[in-house]
Amino acid sequence: MKQNISRLIICVLLVMASTVFSAAFTQQPTCVDRVDSVSITFAVSTNTDVTVEVLDSAGKVVRHLGTGVLGDNAPKPYMKNSLVQTLFWDKKDDKGFPWYGSYNIRVGLGLSASFDRIFGWNGNYTHRYIPRAMAVDTAGNIIVTDWFGSVRGNGQTSMYDRNGNYIRTLVPYPNNLPEERLKGYGRLEVRGKKSPVFYLGFHGCPVPEYFNPTRQGMIVAPQGWLVMINSKGDGAWYGRQAAKTRLLVFGLDGGCARDTIYGPTLTQELTTGGQLAVTADGKYVYATGIREGFWSTTTPTQVVYKALLDDTAQAKIFKGENKVAGSGNDHFNVTKGIAVDNAGNVYVADSGNSRIVVYDSNGTYITEEPFTNPELLQMNMKTGELYVLTLPGSNIIRVTRFTPLPDFNVSLVKVISTGNYWDHKPVFALDWHSAIPRIWGGGYSVNFVLDDMGDSMVVKNITTLKTMTDRSDPNDAEWPWHIAVDQNEEFLFAGSINWTKINLTTGVMTKMPTIKGRDITPGTDGTFYTWGKTSYLDSTVMRYNKQGVAIAFDSGPMEFTTSQTFFRGPNMGGRGFCQGPNGDFYMLRSERTVPAILTVYDKSGHKKRDSLLVMPVEAASIQVDKDGNLYTAVNVRPKNLAYPDYFKQPSPFLPNPWANGQYRIGWPYAKMNYYLYLIGSLFKFPSTGGTILPTTEAYSEELPTNTTVPSVQINGGYNEGRKITGAEWQYFGVGPLPASSGHIPIDHGDNVCRCHSPRITVDLNGRVVFPDPMSHSVGILDANRNEIIRFGEYGNADQQGPEITFQYPTFVQAVNQSVYVSDPGARRVMRVKLSYTVSATTNGVVMSEKLLLPATINGNLIRTYPVPFNPVVNVEWIQEKEGSATVSAHTIDGRLLKTIASGYFNSGVNRLQWDGCDNASNKVASGVYIIRISAGGKSYNKKVFTGK
Repeated sequence: MKQNISRLIICVLLVMASTVFSAAFTQQPTCVDRVDSVSITFAVSTNTDVTVEVLDSAGKVVRHLGTGVLGDNAPKPYMKNSLVQTLFWDKKDDKGFPWYGSYNIRVGLGLSASFDRIFGWNGNYTHRYIPRAMAVDTAGNIIVTDWFGSVRGNGQTSMYDRNGNYIRTLVPYPNNLPEERLKGYGRLEVRGKKSPVFYLGFHGCPVPEYFNPTRQGMIVAPQGWLVMINSKGDGAWYGRQAAKTRLLVFGLDGGCARDTIYGPTLTQELTTGGQLAVTADGKYVYATGIREGFWSTTTPTQVVYKALLDDTAQAKIFKGENKVAGSGNDHFNVTKGIAVDNAGNVYVADSGNSRIVVYDSNGTYITEEPFTNPELLQMNMKTGELYVLTLPGSNIIRVTRFTPLPDFNVSLVKVISTGNYWDHKPVFALDWHSAIPRIWGGGYSVNFVLDDMGDSMVVKNITTLKTMTDRSDPNDAEWPWHIAVDQNEEFLFAGSINWTKINLTTGVMTKMPTIKGRDITPGTDGTFYTWGKTSYLDSTVMRYNKQGVAIAFDSGPMEFTTSQTFFRGPNMGGRGFCQGPNGDFYMLRSERTVPAILTVYDKSGHKKRDSLLVMPVEAASIQVDKDGNLYTAVNVRPKNLAYPDYFKQPSPFLPNPWANGQYRIGWPYAKMNYYLYLIGSLFKFPSTGGTILPTTEAYSEELPTNTTVPSVQINGGYNEGRKITGAEWQYFGVGPLPASSGHIPIDHGDNVCRCHSPRITVDLNGRVVFPDPMSHSVGILDANRNEIIRFGEYGNADQQGPEITFQYPTFVQAVNQSVYVSDPGARRVMRVKLSYTVSATTNGVVMSEKLLLPATINGNLIRTYPVPFNPVVNVEWIQEKEGSATVSAHTIDGRLLKTIASGYFNSGVNRLQWDGCDNASNKVASGVYIIRISAGGKSYNKKVFTGK
């Protein structure tokens, strides 16, 4: 019976696979040695993507012959419009060196992607900057809303248990909630699947009016609803759109508590701050401490609002007079905190009048208590005791406990020296549901936890809930922004400004304070390079080994400086750089509003060519393939392609935002439509370069095809033309891309930011890999723009596989058969493995008679590289026969330094490395040394050079 079930499952899987991928070999691959080359011939049943690679006997790829989609647009080296293919291998490896010995030719059909592993993520860490709100649920779990800062990220709300252990992320919400729990959020259909609407393009904020949460008193209502004040930070920054200040109501699973996320409206103006309190029955919510205006221009509202929580109507003023400061029973002077007791009495921290004043539920004055500058209030609904947080001095907090009404006396005081920053003001939450009340407080970081033992408040050391300001703990990648992976996939560097090294085998993370730079790229020789040594204004390029130690360039200097680059914020100015296969550096920079310039430097840092590409500031990322072709991303699109075609229209988009010649937003939500701004195009230029420059010519109506790029298009701001010369092809659907050269005078007031930009990659097979965060996916094209595969869908940090999910993929790097994707919104890096649905191999042996010695000599050194070497030298030699050999390193006068290897070696090419150390693991000094191979009773010596 079990066997029958197994056979049935296998049959079902085969049927499913056949419906997804139907290509097969009609002629198995064969290879023929043609003296100067090896021909590889095969045939397939239908047009499909094909990858041909040469492998050594251990299965490592030594030569990538390329990937292409067969058909009328097949790229080199494939023949167009043919299912029978013959490719030629010139018997060289990827570095151009002759290859000797046995080999396997692998032909793979149907590239597929599968989840492999998550790196860098630790849920117990909050964001690097500022906890904005705290609340406690009935189980004693602490809920923290934090914010990374500015356009680099957006808010995140996560839940931790009473001991600070991570439970889950609520916002951004997970992808496994049923649709009925998401009714209050906007939803899109992307590539046939439901996905969230992004209300802010930077790191994918899927909740309206949530980006950049204000510092506030978030609450958990008795209904199990999480209630907070909305944020208009993005509306203020981008056009200062008029919008209501209102409450947002979430479920504790991250879904909507009701059919709408919106709760009562507080004001019709843009506001900051605010504290909330809810009645014991969850019917009414109170709000105060709200300031109207933006940043330094705010004005206290001087009132307490009261509203039905299960409503969206305008809140009423419970007490006070709008924007009128005063004293007495009916006025306030800068309210800050608020609380409600079990009887419905309302406590208000009237800071400017240095008092706490109490009213009944009808607004009748009961009593007040003089108290210097009260800040935040929390109520123990069991005991009626009130807790007051104040800031009596720099880096000092005080928590005061009051007895219940009618006594209302101070019963306990706790003073804490935080040793941290409080200039951003604290947040405050009370767990009164547990047997021992627990007080949580945070400011610049999660600073203190107190247990109220009755006669004292005891500071608790919660070691699990972390803040990224604690850089002594390496167990989080902090903010995995840019990434760089070594070619052997041993480790990766992740970050920007602050860097973390991640061991790709163990996952162990190490902080790397020795690495300086704002951007990073892998080198072609196992080293790494950074750009922007000390600040965003710095144009210095540095070179590092895998230990994160700065090392000299080939010409000797430790660093070189590119042309002055204007940096302001992440990715401003320096828009990406790479080292090409020939060792040259390609540096893409922009300087304020002038065009982006691609400059080429040799591997010693000397300028070779300027203005190879000249593009608008909307350009970002640069990659170079083995033929010198250039790949970059630019926020340019044909006028009549508002969105890539994988977004289902018309809702929530209008098919043509330029209908009737008038721009229309086509966006039913409160914020700007980032889908019109941050999605741009990939371009391929030949090695001779090209331009994309502003123009006043009429916008092109052409659609991009495989062979034609419209000469005049439109930028992401939808108000400026772009004239394109020299581009070989264009692919619309990469992001996030800077959208303009500054503020845009568009009728509805939107304007956009230039900070964010992606990083693309081109692997050794010529596959172009790019992020598309607005569709939560990563795409792969061949060298002629044919789409090979797309993988990924929306998911927050809690989706840890086996599905491939991204919150906001931004930086990618393809290495061997892996794609590493930086998802900074979820603070993690994902490794995705590439494989072939169908593959076949053929094999052979490459021998070169002129390099074989007579049989009496069994070992012959062929080459060592690089010259000079630092820190390791590669040693290759050919053995005509299988047998024993010893490889050793010696001083120039013959003294043995190290036995590198001694044992039995196969015939053909053998390879190993010397790490530049002696037998005692001491590094040798710079100079000349001898590599000796001894076999068959004879030896062969080769000089090698090392330099620091």
